[in-house]
Amino acid sequence: PAVLYVRGTLPDASGDIAIGVVGTRKAGKAGLRAAREISYELAQEGAAVISGGLSFFRQFFYLTELESLLCMGAVMAGLAAFFRAAAQSRRLGTLRYPVRLYYRGKEKEFMALADSGNRLREPVTGKPVSVISYEDCRGFCDTLSAVFCIPYRSVGKEQGMLTGIVFERMEIFRDSGVLTVEKPVVAVAREPLSADGSFTMLLPEELVI
Repeated sequence: PAVLYVRGTLPDASGDIAIGVVGTRKAGKAGLRAAREISYELAQEGAAVISGGLSFFRQFFYLTELESLLCMGAVMAGLAAFFRAAAQSRRLGTLRYPVRLYYRGKEKEFMALADSGNRLREPVTGKPVSVISYEDCRGFCDTLSAVFCIPYRSVGKEQGMLTGIVFERMEIFRDSGVLTVEKPVVAVAREPLSADGSFTMLLPEELVI
């Protein structure tokens, strides 16, 4: 159509990739299989796959052409949101964020990995727990007013304890802006967190998604 009218505000999709899939309504098995495989691979890479389906809605739900279009649009919007969320989840294991910790007038910067496997919680308040190494604490928070124990489990170890510290403030520098966390709980691990030094902190994913 020459003109499309929309009620409401359209999201900014200028940076998104959308692929349209069109074809005959009586496709053969080979064509359906090829379309399915290609669409799946594209969706896995984060693209929104826009396909047909009007005949399905009209046949099984007895909808008009306009109603079928609206239903199809809602379904595709939901699928696109799902695949974007899935793609973001897969990227979390590789994302790094500059982080600054504050303690007793001192501050120190870390490179944090968004760790989807970090399920540590402070047992009393239930706050999510970040992790740094003992070496990075030296000269920064040598004198502590209070520490506590945070239980954890890992592969090959039934249960262990990490030393927990409540810092004054934590700033996480994200693309969308700086996230400030007051009184963050941070556990201290004896071993380095990264073999190659590419990160010096583990952040719970809920702090950055």
